[in-house]
Amino acid sequence: MFDDLERLHDVCGPWDLVLFTGDLTQCGSRDEFGKLDATLDRLWRRFDQLGSQPRLITVPGNHDLKRPSDLDPYVLALSQWHANARLRDRVFDAPDSLGYRERLAQIFRSYTDWVDSCRWHVRDRRRLGLLPGDSAYSLSLHGLELGVIGLNSAFLQLTGGDYQERLAVDPRQLHAVCDEYAPEWLQRHHINLLLTHHPPEWLHPQARQEFRQEVDPAGRFAAHFFGHMHEGTATSTAHGGGHARHALQGASLFGLEEHDGPGGRAVTRLHGFSAGRFELLPGAAQARARVFPRRMFTSAGGRRIDRDVSAYHLDERGSFAYEVPTARRA
Repeated sequence: MFDDLERLHDVCGPWDLVLFTGDLTQCGSRDEFGKLDATLDRLWRRFDQLGSQPRLITVPGNHDLKRPSDLDPYVLALSQWHANARLRDRVFDAPDSLGYRERLAQIFRSYTDWVDSCRWHVRDRRRLGLLPGDSAYSLSLHGLELGVIGLNSAFLQLTGGDYQERLAVDPRQLHAVCDEYAPEWLQRHHINLLLTHHPPEWLHPQARQEFRQEVDPAGRFAAHFFGHMHEGTATSTAHGGGHARHALQGASLFGLEEHDGPGGRAVTRLHGFSAGRFELLPGAAQARARVFPRRMFTSAGGRRIDRDVSAYHLDERGSFAYEVPTARRA
């Protein structure tokens, strides 16, 4: 991987940010977060050798928490999330959440403590939100005003089991990190990025519709980055000639060789990452995203990281590109 980073740095570096979309650990223990720091230290020393000094932004995944008992009263109550609007309103709207937000803060404490102590993680120009891991960042990078929104999509996946179409990302999470009014906050930046751990397909149908209408309407974000599925893909979807919605799913950078698939069947985990650049086009009304997806391949000669031509149509540089309108208003 380190050799491949050098090759990529020559074509799309230097890099300003590293984005991780969760599952940084296996079970959310402080010991595992300590081991994560040791791994990141090696990676950042390599960045430094290449001439980059990027900063880190993350969101938590369902493995970055201390799992409570499935008989925990808060877990039992939260299992009624989609059927009980009063519960949702209490958690997000009431000054006194009856302990729900406090219990979630306890469950994700190791993650949030790690973020607050990690020397690479962005903490300036950051606004925290209602749930642990909810955050917004305003960054100025080489003339580009960049907004990054990270939202916790794992707050309902607190125990084992199949949670597909059982999760939620509430619009109130977005507004809380955006000074209570997301459209105005987003317009302070040329482009905005959205990070969650789960893809929209893992949200409850009602929550997914609300997410697409109120959180990630087409044209709002230059990219929605997520993980969870242990493979890399990219989709751009437009309806009726309108703006496109760009979704980039990241593969696992490191971790176990296998993960549980449907029915508990062991599935080989795909490892990889993507590098990329966002740049303003002349006139600053458009920005171009260029992405270089990479994947680990295994053969008789060993393992190597190379262009991921199995999941992407790439140009001669090993990349794909798309353009988005800028959001900034004077």
